[in-house]
Amino acid sequence: MQARPNPDSGVEPVDLKANQSGLPNVTLVGLHIPKCAGTSLLEMAQSQLQDHQIYQSTNLIRNWNRSKPSFLDIRDPSALRMVWGHSVHEEMLKYVTRPFLFTGLRHPRERLVSEYRWQARLRTAQGREVPPISEWKKGRSAQICNFIVERFPSLGSGNDLFERAQSTLNKFQFVYFTENFERSSKSILKLIGCSSPARRSHVGVGDVPAEQFDDVDIEMDLALYEWAKKRFAKTPINRKFEYLPRLRQFVRQRKDEDALNRFLLRAEAVELVDFNRAEDAVKSLKSAIARKQAVIDYIEDEVRRRGK
Repeated sequence: MQARPNPDSGVEPVDLKANQSGLPNVTLVGLHIPKCAGTSLLEMAQSQLQDHQIYQSTNLIRNWNRSKPSFLDIRDPSALRMVWGHSVHEEMLKYVTRPFLFTGLRHPRERLVSEYRWQARLRTAQGREVPPISEWKKGRSAQICNFIVERFPSLGSGNDLFERAQSTLNKFQFVYFTENFERSSKSILKLIGCSSPARRSHVGVGDVPAEQFDDVDIEMDLALYEWAKKRFAKTPINRKFEYLPRLRQFVRQRKDEDALNRFLLRAEAVELVDFNRAEDAVKSLKSAIARKQAVIDYIEDEVRRRGK
């Protein structure tokens, strides 16, 4: 499959002025495509940023265990310097200060093998059955294209999945590649004043036989990957990064809180079930609802009492 020319063109410069804290007045918003060194990047950022400056959705179960607020419960999103994870959604761009939109890519075949290896380890740790490769790989075609379009459903355009994924990715301001992760990760984090030493990416395929995945159709993802390398591989990051007009227009649109809420609730529910925390979560949430209802009742009683 040949990568197609993208019709989007035209750029607008974005001024990166430092705020009072000395950090550039910009927020990194990054889509963590699984097994593309995203955990390494997250660890680098967390070593430099305070808790209120970063929202991560790479590990939602960790947020749950630590009682971290969901994105829509963050009181001051303008304080965020980085939003990163598997469950990043286009609507988040409208909540933060001057978003710098980026992601990372890896060769689709390597990424696929690595994902199976990771999921096998995770399922074993959770006491869940590990499906054989022959079963797991069914329906895994065009995973990268689908992952991008599902999280940015209206940012791009096109007549088919590939065109929509390509058009969407062309709105991103930067794409790193796992083979140059150590260099790119430092450049990305430098945009928000972080100087964390580069870490080696946590990517690998281990002892999983790669040839067992040869029959998975990666044609669409491979075409996107090769197009992106031509588009972004030699693009340096600097303080004069650019918005395509379509991205600037989208960021200025009215927030669709319902769409973002549905997306996040679904993502959180899936992860809680995957980690066998569904029963505990339901009990905890019902208890919280009861407490909040009690607070509402007391407030209403106090209002009525004072009104007499």
